[in-house]
Amino acid sequence: MCYRNFLPNANSIVHNMTKEDIVRSSLWIDENGFEDAITAEKPNITRLMESMIDANKTLGKFPGAFAVPICRNPRGEAISSVWTKSGRNYPCKCGEVLWSDKDYDWKRDKTRKFLERTGFKFSEDWEDYCSDNNKCKGEADIDWNFWVGPQEGKIPKKLKHPFKTCKSPKEHQWGHPGEDPGVQWRKREVEEMTWQEVQRAELELWAKQLEERQTGYDRSKEHLAT
Repeated sequence: MCYRNFLPNANSIVHNMTKEDIVRSSLWIDENGFEDAITAEKPNITRLMESMIDANKTLGKFPGAFAVPICRNPRGEAISSVWTKSGRNYPCKCGEVLWSDKDYDWKRDKTRKFLERTGFKFSEDWEDYCSDNNKCKGEADIDWNFWVGPQEGKIPKKLKHPFKTCKSPKEHQWGHPGEDPGVQWRKREVEEMTWQEVQRAELELWAKQLEERQTGYDRSKEHLAT
């Protein structure tokens, strides 16, 4: 679903779900390692419910409904602005570590998990942008050997090492949402749909996402079994 659908003036389209609900659900999934606990075939409901009860902070209105890959840092260096390239941080280095740290901390680095969850492990632009624009330096003593499925693409040759330090995070900016070419097109599209059609489209998208997630989970199990 498009980011713009969850802005305050459009959230009736998605039944009052907000950006904050998506973030809270995704943070909860990330903090508890629930990415593989929610599958289309056999969701671990018991584990999810127990964690909801024990949670010591708000989970939003839809806990567990969203599992957007998380990349965060203590000072927010990983935050990328939307609708502008000048505030782009991609992000390059994930985990409870500072971008300015000079030594690589493999226990706290979460970048590999983020690359695998987002598919950025197939992006040559990710490595190029972080190296050239955010002045990131790789940890040459550690090699990333990503597993690639039979139907997936190739890992760029340059995407071989994690980054240990990044010197130039970009300033966070609001950007220019009015220049988004999809805004007016999406508005017209929604106005022509009934609420039943909107709801059906959302359910179909959710089912598709669950199916894709389950397919990836099955492939991972087959790989481990061999």
